Amino acid sequence: MTQHYLWIVCNLHVEGGACERHPASIRLMTLTITRRHVIVAIVVVLVGASTYGAIRLSTSTAHAALPGVMQCSGKVQARPESYVLSCAGANSELLKIHWTLWSSQTAVANATFSFDDCTLYCATGTFHSYPATVRLSSPRSTKSGLLFSEANIAYNGPSGRKIFTQYLPTTLRSGIPSVPTSTSPAPVGSGYLNTSATSAAFIQWNTNGSNISGTIQLDYIEGNPPNEQLSANTESVSGQINGSQISMSFSGGSAQFGTISGGGFTLDVPQSDGSLAPATFESATAAQFNQAVSALNSSVSSSNTAANQAAATANAESTINGDGSTVTSDISGLGQDASTAVSDAEAISNDLGTEQADLASTASAEQSVANEAKSQGAGSPQVCSDSDGVASDADGVASDADGVASDADGVVGDVTTVRNDIGGLQSDFAALQSAQATLPSYNANAPTQADVNSAIASAEKSVSAAINQTNNAIDRANAYQSDAYQEAIAANNAGGCQSPPSPPQTLQHIS
Repeated sequence: MTQHYLWIVCNLHVEGGACERHPASIRLMTLTITRRHVIVAIVVVLVGASTYGAIRLSTSTAHAALPGVMQCSGKVQARPESYVLSCAGANSELLKIHWTLWSSQTAVANATFSFDDCTLYCATGTFHSYPATVRLSSPRSTKSGLLFSEANIAYNGPSGRKIFTQYLPTTLRSGIPSVPTSTSPAPVGSGYLNTSATSAAFIQWNTNGSNISGTIQLDYIEGNPPNEQLSANTESVSGQINGSQISMSFSGGSAQFGTISGGGFTLDVPQSDGSLAPATFESATAAQFNQAVSALNSSVSSSNTAANQAAATANAESTINGDGSTVTSDISGLGQDASTAVSDAEAISNDLGTEQADLASTASAEQSVANEAKSQGAGSPQVCSDSDGVASDADGVASDADGVASDADGVVGDVTTVRNDIGGLQSDFAALQSAQATLPSYNANAPTQADVNSAIASAEKSVSAAINQTNNAIDRANAYQSDAYQEAIAANNAGGCQSPPSPPQTLQHIS
């Protein structure tokens, strides 16, 4: 408990017993009584008499020169521990206030700023709280005494530091504290329109004295292109009009306060960050509201069309890029497979070399049999036995020819792969051309017709060279094989032996 006293030291006139305040003989003594101790400080300068008198003043008298603040109940307080900033809906308030200064012109405090993130048209929301600094200013003389009329609030929210000014109530009208205003009252109509790039709100109401009741129709864009859509919502409206001041609540939610001016009105709407933003409603007709809704529909249609076109363009570009990459890969693979065909055709020369060496051995063996037949005579068992050896050598030459045939089969496989590659390249390039036709302006640096033609011509040239080289090897293999069996037959005939060997079938060309 703390009480304040004003002690006046003065001369007492014996005649009337009155206490006069003499400028040169009066000083203030403050007596503060707490639960734990007493502090008395007295500064007295006496001029004259030594008789003292004391007059006790109430707390309100001691602070009469300092402003207060009006609470929503209409009660005037100094240094309140909490303060509701929006009386009708209690959607923003200061809590745990610690005042560091309270003077005749300003008051400063640290506090917790708590606010509802409900926007203009919602009925419920979520409260958020942040440390804040508060500065009260602009004291005004009112019927309730001297009152601060403005509060400057600064706090650090999730999106950075925010500073805003809140007008404080200074009189109590029909249960609604009013805020200072310099705007003259203006006529209020029955239809009011607020528009933005994404919404159109139309309010219509009836009046009963200072009370209003009606509806608000809100058409708003939601979703993201290309799936934007225009949604509509209708809510109840209630509130009061007091001169140039208006309060309004939507579907029983937190009240918003504003000012009537120029045939319309502006509400101060709490934002999600706790600041206030003006929302102006102009007098309008239902036809004007319908025009605003039509504009929103056009905006939705344009946004969705543009998004669809952008998506189509992006898809076309992606398809062109993919098809171009495929064609590039086809060209590279075609070149590699064509090179493989040429390499495999060149490898046949190794089998031909072996076949040629075996043919030489066969010819040498045949010559030995011929010489032996001359010395021993035809029909000699030894000669016929050696003749069989020549036939065996000829079989070796035929086996070498089979190796050439196997290598030729490998080249056939290579040639088939190259030809399939050419077909795939032509098909993929046709797909690329089709995709490019849908977006002629897009330049993806994809392979051109000239690039494809050049790759195919090069591959066909390699294939032709591989086929020719393989067929030449087949011709030589057939020749070696034929020569070997001619030697074997000659050896058989020279020895007068029976059952001459039969040469195998010749190898066929590839194509």
